Amino acid sequence: LHLLENCKVSLGLLGHILDTAPPKLRFVLAARRPVDLDLPILKNGQQTLTVNNEELALAEREIAELYNDILLVPVAGQTVRKLYEATEGWTMGLLLAAQTLEKKGGLSIGAEGERGHLRDYLQAEIFTGIPKELHSTLLRLSWLEQIPVVLAVKLSEVADVGIKLSELSRKNFFVRSLDEKDRVFRFHHLFQEYLQQRAEQELSQKEIQEILGQAAAWCLEEGRSEEALGYYLKAQDYEALERVLEKEGMALYGMGRSGTLMGILRGVPEEEVQRRGYLSFFFGLALMNHDPPRALPYLENAREVFAAERNAVGELLALCQMIHFLLYINCEYDKGTPLLRRAEEIFQEIQFFLEERAQIDVLLNLSGGHSYFEGELDAACSFAQRALDMTEKHVVNYQVVLARFKIGMAYCFAGEWNALIKEIEKTFTIFGNPHIASLYKLWLYYLPLNYYAVSGDVEKFKYLVDHLRETLKRDLVIGSAAEPFNLLFENDGQLGLG
Repeated sequence: LHLLENCKVSLGLLGHILDTAPPKLRFVLAARRPVDLDLPILKNGQQTLTVNNEELALAEREIAELYNDILLVPVAGQTVRKLYEATEGWTMGLLLAAQTLEKKGGLSIGAEGERGHLRDYLQAEIFTGIPKELHSTLLRLSWLEQIPVVLAVKLSEVADVGIKLSELSRKNFFVRSLDEKDRVFRFHHLFQEYLQQRAEQELSQKEIQEILGQAAAWCLEEGRSEEALGYYLKAQDYEALERVLEKEGMALYGMGRSGTLMGILRGVPEEEVQRRGYLSFFFGLALMNHDPPRALPYLENAREVFAAERNAVGELLALCQMIHFLLYINCEYDKGTPLLRRAEEIFQEIQFFLEERAQIDVLLNLSGGHSYFEGELDAACSFAQRALDMTEKHVVNYQVVLARFKIGMAYCFAGEWNALIKEIEKTFTIFGNPHIASLYKLWLYYLPLNYYAVSGDVEKFKYLVDHLRETLKRDLVIGSAAEPFNLLFENDGQLGLG
């Protein structure tokens, strides 16, 4: 129908056919984009049903039925998921992908052979239908995951690019608006990949890196550091990536973005990670949440790099995470004293040059080190209380948990049971806080566990031990991180109970 918008004779004929058709005759009318045709029966007909792109897109269940029952191309769950993610349920894309899948017996989304038919279709049916003056603009914008109009103007140097993107979206040229006011757009994934392939042919590598660099710089100006990291990764600008991590990395980690950091740093070549202190440090830091046994070598490497560069802040951060690893991952307390003394020495020299989140992290690890490595409980409580005062002032959720835990454990070691009971009571509201990860909440269970052990409350002690075991079974990552500590506290408690 989109081809008939300005064809009055054809529209008249179509209108006549629709008006005079037998009541039980049904018509299926298709258009690439929403159209406004001067046909009363389409505008006012009570039996007219309009189906848009979202409703036409096939869900995963429907894709499975299409392939298995109609096309007779067997697919399992994982392949169905890949098909859905690649095509977003677009029927033509699914049909084209089925041709290759049937021939090869497997799907490799993104491979040259898989995308040949799709690329030809996008070239013939989509790209050639877009005004040529927009081709260069689209190639440049194809490197953006989302396309804010403000950034699009900067990258394309086309003042009305927002209007042009709105027109393409309205005409269904694989451009989608992400908000009601048409301020942010994105390309259909397949179309974006096609544009990027063309861009790699028509633009130099330097031009593409400049586009990605401009996008990253804009994201930093807008406070969107995660997106900036992604663009620097695509540009292979690891120096800029490290600068952003140095400035924003601890804040991102504090907001629970360790998975994001892990995803980005896994895309960096290993040799770059090894030779750049902050890349190695944040990789090790992220690994402590996702693959704890692999974390320590990266933290040790980061410390060596920082020490060689005379970067006291970096060395202190690496030392503190190494202390954290010894405290809570492998429990090798006999190796911690040299790290603790060096960390405390650096902290005394530079503490006022650290941003507050970093200060809190250092204070918490110094507190833990004094408790477990040296048994210096007064120092441990002092450092933990300083950290708690700062966390409550700035509402740093996960660090509040760690501060409460370390103060409580110092009371345990000192035998100050009334103080411990009050500290346990202060933790009750934390368990209902959805902004605090389960791993951090887990540590708070050890405070009442210790208390029940020393007070001889066998029933409550055993109940809490069983509850912890079930919790660890449900989450492999949490179980891996917490199991050594769990065994230590459980055995300690059993000894306390006799």
